[in-house]
Amino acid sequence: KNIPADLIEEKTKIQLAAYMCMDSFKEVTFGPKGNCKDFAIAMATLLENRLGKIAVLKDMSPLSNPEELYQSILELKPLTLLLTSSTSFSETINQWADILKTTDMEKFSFDSNPINLMELVKQFNLYVDELAITCEANNVWAKERIDSTPNLFALYDNSGGEAMHGHAFVPYYKESIVLRRLFTV
Repeated sequence: KNIPADLIEEKTKIQLAAYMCMDSFKEVTFGPKGNCKDFAIAMATLLENRLGKIAVLKDMSPLSNPEELYQSILELKPLTLLLTSSTSFSETINQWADILKTTDMEKFSFDSNPINLMELVKQFNLYVDELAITCEANNVWAKERIDSTPNLFALYDNSGGEAMHGHAFVPYYKESIVLRRLFTV
């Protein structure tokens, strides 16, 4: 009864009645001579119905049973490490290292399906070969250059003991050859 009679315009009252799905709100009048009894009864019935349904629902407080609580799961797309034939092996590894440095490893998974393993092996072997050639050309190991070293592992060698297994002959090979033999996949 203390609400002003002109609190809500007629147009707004109709829109609110439609929004609340309560037709009785269209007939409400406010003020000292107002009539809102039908609306108040309908609203009380609606609230009582909703409170009854809420009371039926199980209380999901964290203290009751934490195992039954729902957890939010944020599923992130897996990171894709790409390999292109136009990129060198060292550039590819640097790109992958940059990607891995900037991501939180615990949150992301990796999709390795797009990586062609044969292409990766080919690039790695080419990288090792180029490294060996560059080291040999620049004499990185500062050795006397030997133009031809016979292969002492050949079957016609009559050495015995450890030499038979090649241990004594490794120093006779160029480091680039050892590098290729050790790292070529």
